[in-house]
Amino acid sequence: MSLLQELSKSVGPHLVKKIAVVGSNHGCGSTHIAISLVCSLNYSGYCATYHEKNLFSDLQKSAQYLKGSYEEQGYIYYKFFKGLPSYGPGIIVSDIDDGISVFDYGTDFSDNELENTDIVLFVCGGAIWHRNAITDIYNSLLKTGIPFYTICNLCDRKSSIALSKLLHTQVLNYPFDTTPFIVSKDKTVLFKQLLDKNGGSLSFLESVKHNIFHRK
Repeated sequence: MSLLQELSKSVGPHLVKKIAVVGSNHGCGSTHIAISLVCSLNYSGYCATYHEKNLFSDLQKSAQYLKGSYEEQGYIYYKFFKGLPSYGPGIIVSDIDDGISVFDYGTDFSDNELENTDIVLFVCGGAIWHRNAITDIYNSLLKTGIPFYTICNLCDRKSSIALSKLLHTQVLNYPFDTTPFIVSKDKTVLFKQLLDKNGGSLSFLESVKHNIFHRK
């Protein structure tokens, strides 16, 4: 079942879907892909929000270098991005329940944290010295019973094929990208593979547009 089929189970426009993005190792790019996913979803008409759940708290650091970004009620906005930083204990921000939530756990996650998640994106690198960790996490995700998709980042097609054979599953190769906040054609192609129903020809960027993303 594709990611769009999972999302389309929502009966009403206010039913929140929860997507977790996890990584096999530090530096594999799970935050990069989580941000890209949120921007792409919002560009396509879904209302998506990024939730920073890893321990690095990089969102606020990044925002100061994004010309035109702004903060409103604790959320950071930039172009098609909307995100809730990890402010730490003692700071409570009201959760705006208005669409799809993308939780960026990085490598800092447990089965308990994922149990209420509808979909998981498992991001891994192509380095051979990470393959033992990749296999362990992949098998752990299998045991949760939660639908998940494996994405290979910062690796070539040969490495993706090697991982696919190792894990006995489809592995999607994430295109080289330096700007996660910008929607691009190459990233659209990747997310299209996840989002299109039954591998059909419906363009990802022309798909469901019922929720308009409001920004300044």
